[in-house]
Amino acid sequence: MVLIREYSPQDAAQLEDCIVELQSFEKSIEPNRADGLKIAPAYRKLLLTRCGQGQGKIFVAQMDGRVIAFICILLRLDEGDLIEDTPEFAYITDLVVLPAYRGQGVGRMLLQHAETYALRHEAAVLKVDVLAGNTIARELYTRMGYHEHEIRLQKHLWSAGSS
Repeated sequence: MVLIREYSPQDAAQLEDCIVELQSFEKSIEPNRADGLKIAPAYRKLLLTRCGQGQGKIFVAQMDGRVIAFICILLRLDEGDLIEDTPEFAYITDLVVLPAYRGQGVGRMLLQHAETYALRHEAAVLKVDVLAGNTIARELYTRMGYHEHEIRLQKHLWSAGSS
């Protein structure tokens, strides 16, 4: 059985394992991703700092005493966007499920937990970014009611002239 709960300091090493997995998976889609082993401790600390600056939370999915997935949600972000009626929003920074546990609804459970948390804190909008090539995540978000809002395009200038 999967237990969804708030992150605690004892989860640090296992959360970092999840960060390494996320970076490795995303690097297979986007070569510009940093090496997860090099950034995991600093990235975990960054997430905790960002959560501490507002009402953000990291929630973990645990099975048999092991962290198998996590989601991080930040509340009350405002990019100062003057063109939207509701510039304040909640934001999912990361969602990862370890490979052995994918396809079992763990990501959906974490996403629902984060949405409930956002609603409890009166968030009207919840945003998430996803790599265009991450079709599995895009399908999950679409099934959960998310829709494309804006599409960010990029060009690697360092390779534009290369053949």
